[in-house]
Amino acid sequence: MIKYRVICEQAHGFDAWFASSDTFDEQVGRGHVACPHCGSANVGRALMTPALRTSRRRAAVAGAAPPPDEIPAEAEPRAPASPGGSPAPAGSGARPQPAPRAEDPVRMAKLEAMHQALAEAMRTVREYVTAHGVDVGRDFAEQARKIHYGEADPRGIYGEATTEEARELLEEGIDVLPLPRLPEDGN
Repeated sequence: MIKYRVICEQAHGFDAWFASSDTFDEQVGRGHVACPHCGSANVGRALMTPALRTSRRRAAVAGAAPPPDEIPAEAEPRAPASPGGSPAPAGSGARPQPAPRAEDPVRMAKLEAMHQALAEAMRTVREYVTAHGVDVGRDFAEQARKIHYGEADPRGIYGEATTEEARELLEEGIDVLPLPRLPEDGN
């Protein structure tokens, strides 16, 4: 069996297993391989790096975690990069994605369209939360606890919390999510 990283025309990536390279080519040729994200059957193999076994990797298999420089790219979580190839958000655990080459205008256009769609989705989420929730400002953690423990009426709230406060809320079983930052928030 061969595991391939497959990518569709919309730049969605996914993993798939095939009996052989010929089987992959045959199934793709017949349209039997489709993107699980968008359903497109216009797919192909993505560039992959081999997972080589080094002496440090063999030691890792015996129990220790492999050094970050030896983890194959397809095994690591990756955050999507902006069209300019900006680094992944700090603390995300993802490596920065390289910027596409300027001579690849189709890929650049697709990335720009994806960037615009993501920004619009983030605006929609933020608009919904602010339209249907109550801004409790810096009292967010306290108000979230009161609602969770039945000391206040249930209602949608949003506000400010430190990373430590958010972590404590999650440890107490209180679901919280950060509101997405919008591109215009930095201006």
